[in-house]
Amino acid sequence: MLAPEQVGPHWNKHRRELTLDGEIVKRFRTACPAQIAILEAFEALNWPESIADPLDGGAKELHNALYKLNGLQGPAIIRFERNGIGRIIWTAVK
Repeated sequence: MLAPEQVGPHWNKHRRELTLDGEIVKRFRTACPAQIAILEAFEALNWPESIADPLDGGAKELHNALYKLNGLQGPAIIRFERNGIGRIIWTAVK
């Protein structure tokens, strides 16, 4: 688990919070399995530049999950996108 003062994203599955540099980016109050699967995959690999798509639902499910991950974020913003070769990338946009 990353300490709040550490730089970078962090997914806290117990609190259901995504943070960037200690600031809350997004908090999940309801079940969002596709979005959470993406966040858990990044967290398990310590937030590499890109990950393979962890979803089994195809392109539409991935598109919807990324769209929702990018929406309704707090002041610290992370952008999630497909990179065109079957991987998901994240970028800090502050």
